[in-house]
Amino acid sequence: MAAVLLLILSALQGVLALPWLHALEIIGGRDREGKRRSSWLGECLTVVGMASALFGGLAYFAPNPVIARIFGFILQTQLIVAIALSTPHLLGIFWPKGAAIAYAAFREGVRQPMFLLLFGGALMAMLVSLVLPYFTFGEDYKMMYELGFDIIMFVSLAFACIAASMFISEEIEGRTAVTLLSKPVSRFDFLIGKYVGILLAAFLMLFLLGSILQSFLVVRQWIEKMDPVPPPQWTLHLLEALYFNKEQGLFLGNMGIWFQLSQEVLANLVLCFCQVSVMTAVAVALSTRVPITVNLPDGASQAAAPQVSLLDDETKLVTSRLGDDRFRVAGTAEFNGYNKDIRANRIRPLTDWVNQCFPDINTRHVVPWAGLRPMMPNMMPR
Repeated sequence: MAAVLLLILSALQGVLALPWLHALEIIGGRDREGKRRSSWLGECLTVVGMASALFGGLAYFAPNPVIARIFGFILQTQLIVAIALSTPHLLGIFWPKGAAIAYAAFREGVRQPMFLLLFGGALMAMLVSLVLPYFTFGEDYKMMYELGFDIIMFVSLAFACIAASMFISEEIEGRTAVTLLSKPVSRFDFLIGKYVGILLAAFLMLFLLGSILQSFLVVRQWIEKMDPVPPPQWTLHLLEALYFNKEQGLFLGNMGIWFQLSQEVLANLVLCFCQVSVMTAVAVALSTRVPITVNLPDGASQAAAPQVSLLDDETKLVTSRLGDDRFRVAGTAEFNGYNKDIRANRIRPLTDWVNQCFPDINTRHVVPWAGLRPMMPNMMPR
C-alpha cells in the first residue's frame, strides 16, 4: 500500500504538469499545417509515466526530508499553474465569450515584461530578507514572515492595477473594444472577461511567490535552528493504516509538515488575493478617457481654432466648433456604467493634442466633461 500511494502522488505530478506543457506546446502542439498532432495522447501518457518513475523512484529509494519538501514544493507549484491555466477553459463551458476574452487578457498579462520584472524584483527582495539580520532577539523568523507577505502583496497589487489601467484603455483607444462590441459580445462580457484575465495573472504571481516564500521560511527555520515541527496527526494515522516502513514514513511525515505550513501560508495569501481583486476591480472601472471643451477667450485663439469638424484617425480624436468661443475635443468612449467621474491623466492627452496641432490656442481655460450614452453591443442606441 505504501508503494501504491507514492506511485499515485508521483503520477499526480505528471498530471499537473500537462497544463503548462500544453501551454508551451511541448505536448499537444500543432504541425506546420496548423493541425493538432495525432500523438498528443501518447505524449500525455509519456509525461505521466516519466513523472511517476522519476518522483516515485526518489520517494521510494531516497526518502529524506529534503526530497520530501522538494516534492511538496513542486506539487504545490504545479497545482497553482494548473489552476491558473485551466480556469479560462472551465469558464468556457458556460461562458464562452467572456472566457475567450479572459484567456487572451491572461496571456497578455503573463507575457508582459512588467510581469517578469515585478516577479523577479519580489524574488530578489525575499532572497535578501532570507539572509538579512533583523536584530529582534529571536523574532527574525516572524519579521521575515510578515515582510514576505508585504512584498507579495505590494508587487501583486501593483501589477494588477497597472495592467488593468493599461489593457482596457489601450483596447478603447485602439478601437479594438469597438470592434469586439460590434460583434455579439456584450459590454459585460468584455469588461468582466478582462477583469477575470488580469485577476488570473495576478493570482499566478501572488501564489507562486507564496510558494517560494514558504520554501524560504523552511530554510529560515534551518538557519535559526528552530525546534523541529512534529508531523500532523493525519499523517500519523495514515502511516498506521498503510503500514509504512520507517524510511517511507519519514518521507510522508515531512510532506505532511510541508503541507501543514502550506495551510498557514494559504490563509494569508487568500486575504492578499481578496485585496488585489477589489483593487483590480476599481482599476478596471477607472480605465476611461473623456472629452474636453476648450474655451477661446481671446481673438487669437478664436482665429486659430478650426471652423469645421475634424477627425484625427491616428489618435482617434474628433473636434467640433461650438460657436465663436468654444472648441470641443472628444476622445473615445468608456464602458463604465452610470459614472461620470473624470481623471486628470485622461484629460492631459487631449490638451497635449490641441497644443501640438493648434499651438496658437490658449488651453488654460479647459473644461473637462463626460456624458452618458446608453447603447446596445451593436452600437445602436438603447
